[in-house]
Amino acid sequence: MTRLLLPLLLGLFPAFVAAAEVSLLYGRQGGGQLEDLDSGTSLDLAEEPVRGLLIGTPLDARRDLELLYGRQKTRLRDNAAVGEEALAAIDIHYLHLGGTVLSDHFEGWQGFLSGGLGLTHFSPRPGGQDSETRASLSVGLGARWMATRTVGVRLEARGFGTLFNNNTSVFCSGGCAFAVSGDLLTQYAVMGGVVIRFD
Repeated sequence: MTRLLLPLLLGLFPAFVAAAEVSLLYGRQGGGQLEDLDSGTSLDLAEEPVRGLLIGTPLDARRDLELLYGRQKTRLRDNAAVGEEALAAIDIHYLHLGGTVLSDHFEGWQGFLSGGLGLTHFSPRPGGQDSETRASLSVGLGARWMATRTVGVRLEARGFGTLFNNNTSVFCSGGCAFAVSGDLLTQYAVMGGVVIRFD
């Protein structure tokens, strides 16, 4: 994934040199199903903690340009099985360029709508199976509150959709064990964290 993301990050770097805001986020991320090609069973990506870094810079009084990176360590499991034994461990990375549209302030809080386009990278653990990098998009809503001029809180719920060809086989290595049902893998995330502003 580094070979894909490094040119993108270098291209975006000038726009964020004078970044006005950085958010450190933590929360829960879940959703997403794969199919076991041997049994035909539907498998779920477990809801697990997610960590995020968001860098933003204002376009005008109502809009911010933002770069979001999120990482989750999760498990692929059969919920119908006794004990919900994990069939695979997977790291999921999101890198999205997008922004927010801001509302008026209310009681110190400012709501926003968020969205982004970018890449999702699925990396099985341990190695040995192929990783997958796919185009993806996200939409969300949230609010932020600034306790001081430079420090505040951000709360956000965001949905992610990763694009696949219909019923694509994934994580192959001398054969494929899993497939994506349909052409869209969806996840949700609920996050909160600290906002730091630079004047």
